[in-house]
Amino acid sequence: MHLRTAVLLLAFIPTLAHAQDITNPKASVLDVPARQAFLKTTTDPRLRAAIAGLPSCVNTPLIPAPTGVIDIPHHYISGSHGPINPAEAVATRVYSAYER
Repeated sequence: MHLRTAVLLLAFIPTLAHAQDITNPKASVLDVPARQAFLKTTTDPRLRAAIAGLPSCVNTPLIPAPTGVIDIPHHYISGSHGPINPAEAVATRVYSAYER
């Protein structure tokens, strides 16, 4: 790595670390009402097919958004392959329920 590149990377590390701070926990990365309006009126055949294939969520229980620090163990017990860590499934269950 060139010295100039290293200096630039070091200059951005505080900015990158700060970029992950949550200042508004109710904020969204997209404009939800605008997206919902778009999806109601879209004529894109792939989107229409995907929407038609969705199950009804009318009777789905409301799952509150998870709060607190997200502490998820590694997916694998050791390294980047091999046996899967069962603690990871337990820790991510609440996020899977919320996503559904």
